[in-house]
Amino acid sequence: MATEGLQRRPVAAWRLPVGVLVTGVVGTALILGALAFSQRQTATYEERLDRIESEYNAPIHLLAGAQTGYAATQETFEDAMRASPKEAVAAGLSSSLSEAADAKRSWELFKATPTRFDGEDRARAAVDAAIPANDEAGQLLGVALLSESPDAVAIQRLELSQRDTFEQVQLSLQHLETDLYKPALDNALLALRADAHDAKTSTQIVLALMAVLGALLTVFGFRRASRIERAVAREEADQRTAGVETALDARLQHALDMADTEPRAFEVITRALTDAGPVDADFLLADASDALFHHISASGADRASQCPVPSPEDCPAAKHTHQLVFTDANALDACPYLRLRDPAPASAACVPVSIAGHAIGVIHETHPEERPVGEHRLRELEIIARKAGERLGMIRAFARSETEAQTDPLTGLLNRRSLDSAVGRLTRDGIDYSVAFADLDHFKVLNDTYGHDAGDQALRMFCNVLRANVRPDDIVARYGGEEFVVLLPRCTPDQAVPVLERVQRSLADAVLADGVPSFTVSIGVASTHLGGAFDEVLARADSSLLDAKAQGRDRIVLADGNAMPTLPSDTAVG
Repeated sequence: MATEGLQRRPVAAWRLPVGVLVTGVVGTALILGALAFSQRQTATYEERLDRIESEYNAPIHLLAGAQTGYAATQETFEDAMRASPKEAVAAGLSSSLSEAADAKRSWELFKATPTRFDGEDRARAAVDAAIPANDEAGQLLGVALLSESPDAVAIQRLELSQRDTFEQVQLSLQHLETDLYKPALDNALLALRADAHDAKTSTQIVLALMAVLGALLTVFGFRRASRIERAVAREEADQRTAGVETALDARLQHALDMADTEPRAFEVITRALTDAGPVDADFLLADASDALFHHISASGADRASQCPVPSPEDCPAAKHTHQLVFTDANALDACPYLRLRDPAPASAACVPVSIAGHAIGVIHETHPEERPVGEHRLRELEIIARKAGERLGMIRAFARSETEAQTDPLTGLLNRRSLDSAVGRLTRDGIDYSVAFADLDHFKVLNDTYGHDAGDQALRMFCNVLRANVRPDDIVARYGGEEFVVLLPRCTPDQAVPVLERVQRSLADAVLADGVPSFTVSIGVASTHLGGAFDEVLARADSSLLDAKAQGRDRIVLADGNAMPTLPSDTAVG
C-alpha cells in the first residue's frame, strides 16, 4: 500500500504544476486574446465612427455653400444696382440670378440629405419661404430697372424688399447651421464617441476583474463588439440606401428631361422599373376618359400575370391616391385583384402616379415569398411614380397649350396661324396645291333667326363634315366667322371638285339627319399650278366664292369662271 502511495504522489505532483501551467497559459491566452479582440473591435468602431462623422459633415458643407452663394448673390446684386449703363445693370442682375440659382441648388441638395433633427422642419420652411420671395423681388426689380421709364419709388421699394429677403435667407441659413444643425450634430457625435469610449472602458474593466473567466469575457466582448458593428453597419447601410435613392432621383430626372413625348417617357419609366432586377412590375395608365387602364409597360419573366384591374375607379391605390403594400395576397384586407392573378403573388406594392393630386395611373410590382417588397424598393417606386407624374403632367400641359395655340376653340380646326405654317411647309417642299375657300350661305340669317347656339352648332356640324370627307393629307382651317379654307396638296382644281362635292352631299345628309336649321355652303377653288403665292391664290379662290354666291349659292366655282352645276338639295336657306 505504501508503495502504491509513493507511486501516486510523484504523478500528482507532476500533474499539479502542469495543470496550473496549462490553466495559467490557457487563461492568459484567453484574456490576452479577448483584450486584443476587444481593442481591435473598438478600433474598428472608432474608424467607422470617423467615417460617419465625415459623411455627416456633407450637409453642413452644403449649407455653407448655400450661404456663400447667397452672399455672392447679394454682393453681385449691390454691384448691379450701382452699375451703368443698362447693359451693365442687366449683366449684373443676370449674374446675380445665376449665383442665386447655384445657391438654391446647394440648398436643394441639402434638403435631399437623409439626416433630420428636432426643429429642423421649421428652419427649412423658413428658408423655403424666403428663397421664392427673394427670387420674385429680384426679378421684379430687374424688370423695373430695365424698363423704358423706371419708377424710382417702385425701384427703391423693390430694392428694400429684395435686400430684406436676402437678409432673411442668410439669417435663416445661419440659424439652421449654427443654432440647430451643428449643435445637434455635435451632440450626436459626442454621444457616439461616449458610447465607444464607455464600451472600450467597460470591456477592459470587466476583463481585468474577470481574469479567471476569460472565455466568458471573450464571448461577452465578441457579442458587444458585434452589436456595435451591426449598429454601425445599419447606419452605413442607411447612408448607402439614401445615396442610392438620391442618385436614382437625379438619374431619372435627367433621363425624363430628355423625354419630350409620352412614349419616350414610358421607355424611361420602364427602364427604371427593370433596373431593379427580375421583378414583375406593371405600369398602368388611364385613358383620356379616365374610364379604363392600359398596360403601358411590364417587366419580369411572368408577363401573363399582369394586374387585371380594369380602371382607376377599381384600383384602391389610384382611387384613394396613396400607396398600398400587401404582404399576403390571400389576406382578408388584400386587394381582390391580387387573388385573381395566377399564381397569386406573395407580396405586392401599388404606388399611384398622380398629376396635381389626381391619379392617372399606378405602378404595380409583385415579389416572391422569399424576397418580399422592402422599404428601400418601396421608396424607389415612390421616386419613379413621382417623377413619372411630374414629367407626364408637364408633357400634357405643353401639348394642351400647343393645341390651344394652333386650333380654333369652337371647332377644333386649325386657326389662321397654323394655316400659315402649313402653307409654309408646302412652299418649302415645292408642293403644288389647290385652295378651296368655303362660306356658309346666309349664316347671318340662321344666327339671327335661331340664335347663336344654333349658329355654333351649325359651324361644328360643318367642321365635322369637312374633316370626315376631305382626304387624309388635306389641311382644313377656320379662316374667320363662317369662312373656311381647305388646302388640297398635289391636287388640281378639277381633282378637288369631287372631294368638295362629297362635302356638300354629306352636309345635306347631316342637316336632314340631325334636324338642325338647314344651311348650305358655297365654295371657290383656285390653285398654285398656274403660279402665284398663297395670298394671290387665296384671293382668286375668294373671287370664285363671290361668283358662287352671285350665281345662287350652294355651288362650287373654279377660278377660271366655270361654275359647277347646283346640287339638288332641299336645304337652301331663303
